[in-house]
Amino acid sequence: MVPQEQAAGEVFQSGVFLLDKPAGCSSFAVVRRVRRLLGIKKVGHAGTLDPFATGLLVVCAGREATRNVDAFMKGRKQYAARLQLGVETNTQDPEGLVTRTRPVEGVDASAIRTCLDRMIGEHMQVPPPFSALKHKGKPLYHYARQGIIITKPARPVSIYALAADSYVAATCQLDITVTCSHGTYIRVLAADIGESLGCGAHLVGLRRTASGPFQVDEALDGRLLFEKDNVHAARALYSVRLNVEDALARLSHGLVNSPCLNSVKCGIQAQTALPSRPSETDENRPCIQTPERLRETASLVAEGQQEVLHGADNREEKRNY
Repeated sequence: MVPQEQAAGEVFQSGVFLLDKPAGCSSFAVVRRVRRLLGIKKVGHAGTLDPFATGLLVVCAGREATRNVDAFMKGRKQYAARLQLGVETNTQDPEGLVTRTRPVEGVDASAIRTCLDRMIGEHMQVPPPFSALKHKGKPLYHYARQGIIITKPARPVSIYALAADSYVAATCQLDITVTCSHGTYIRVLAADIGESLGCGAHLVGLRRTASGPFQVDEALDGRLLFEKDNVHAARALYSVRLNVEDALARLSHGLVNSPCLNSVKCGIQAQTALPSRPSETDENRPCIQTPERLRETASLVAEGQQEVLHGADNREEKRNY
């Protein structure tokens, strides 16, 4: 463990960290690594990303930050996602088993645009069986892995913006960007898009680019946390530390329910353009992960901090998005 004083010159109290989670490790593995680097137990994240997903993970550390984690969870989310048309899985993502394949016919730019336009707005969305929602004290995925499917009531979600970035007919892969409300399952949205196009689909890549006012461009490359040199890793972490009050102030343009703020301006954050998507050859911030890249990143993380990927850590509360 790295003593807190080595990284900051003083005992760590509280802070908010914007991290770019790499593929191949769970969100909880990142949280555990932050706990180790800071030398404190009170650390949590404001919204899970599945192991295969990358992108912005807002991590709250210390009592003042963790007591406001709900405030950091709220607000609009932005994602870049890749859908595999014509193939469905039982988890609606690449970690599941293929349950059905269908021909992809009549899918062109016009059909895609019409489909996506219909998805924009308020909807009732049924949480997927492989999710972190609890049933009798246990997450739904606990039952689903045993073949027991628990259906939860549909919940209201909002799709504020949905655009097609590209479609490759040869591979039947569709890239989209989506701006949505907190609690929206992108896996379910992907399956709904596939159903609307008449061919089925599942999510094969996901990158969170924004959460509320926070952008992934501000985030620290999460792979740096798993370097063997703990002092270097801790210093990298401290370099992106946000004061809790400053972080909460940035929420003032959204809907906030924070015990540290007596009153805030209620409204919806002005929309900004999504950051340009990195190319798939970009070694720093790959947007969509291929199986090869997943294995490469997982190996890198495991080499840096093997213990955080063992046992229950990688069986994280699957899945919130």
